[in-house]
Amino acid sequence: MRNKIVAFALTSTIVLGACAPAAPAAPAAPPAAPPAAGGQPTDTPEATAAQGEPVHIIFGDEGSLTQPQVMAAVWAMERIYEESGGRITFDHFPDSVLGTGMELVQQMIDGTIHMTASSVGLFSAFTPTMQALQLPFLLDSYDKMRQALATPEFEDLLDSLEEIGVRGLAIGECGMRHFAHVGHPVNTLEDIQGERIRIVPSVMLQDAMTRLGANPVTLAFGEVYTALQNNLVDALEINLMSMYTMRFYEVINYFSYIGLYPFPVVYSMNLDFFNSLSAEDQELITRWFREAQELNFETFLMDVEDQALQAMLNSGIVTNYVADVEPFRALMMPVWEDLSAQDPRIAAFVEMAAALE
Repeated sequence: MRNKIVAFALTSTIVLGACAPAAPAAPAAPPAAPPAAGGQPTDTPEATAAQGEPVHIIFGDEGSLTQPQVMAAVWAMERIYEESGGRITFDHFPDSVLGTGMELVQQMIDGTIHMTASSVGLFSAFTPTMQALQLPFLLDSYDKMRQALATPEFEDLLDSLEEIGVRGLAIGECGMRHFAHVGHPVNTLEDIQGERIRIVPSVMLQDAMTRLGANPVTLAFGEVYTALQNNLVDALEINLMSMYTMRFYEVINYFSYIGLYPFPVVYSMNLDFFNSLSAEDQELITRWFREAQELNFETFLMDVEDQALQAMLNSGIVTNYVADVEPFRALMMPVWEDLSAQDPRIAAFVEMAAALE
């Protein structure tokens, strides 16, 4: 599905298989009279010469419209359309219509599409800097995450993406990762010794889990439910949103809050395309995605996690909070040090984040 941001609401149109986005060197003008939610034309505010040329942005997205980071992005696109008087429009392709995460990152870097929202871990193939946001037990709460995102050290990480041809605009949070277990709650390190824990494919996270004494297992996300059913894995590191959307609560019995690491995406844009925009349009787009970053934490993420928790409790899942996280965190020092050694901007971010309370 393609979601054309044309007014204050999101409309959807079918995308044919042969329909591929054109190269963005010369952005196409938006339709003169974009369809409203009911399918009828509406009057579109006309852009004046002082406002600049029409801008059309192709946004490839791996997430779905029910996920908080996608809800926040749609909200930002609607606000940008509104404030620009209909001059800046978006074609938003969620649900991996244009490709999966790494494919979308490569398309955005190549300039095939203008914009994407991709997990920070995907950028590790090009630069290590954004991985600092996912160092285990560094940013172990949303409060710490929001504090960190308001610092010069974070801005330096975001600016580092320009070295690979990407303009980082803001962050969309998908949900803090915790432990979910089939057989028992996690309260201490002993509870995960030798346990087969499915992890997001990541060299850093594999090292982290091994240091904790677990046996990390990398599986494709679509294979996890069956692996739990067949006892191929004992536990997951997972967020509430994915517990809900993937219905893992049907095969998981315990959910242990520990604040392992956040799971942010970067709202990012091809740097050449961003630089082709006027300073006013750059400011407008960046400002509304930064506003969306805050709204995501305050509203969309909380709403989705509340729904997820209710579904889990209704299914009989037992929840608990790990009372003493320090033994887990202490084992992560070599992981923090290894990543910090790769770039002074990472080292500065880690030092700042470690001091947050």
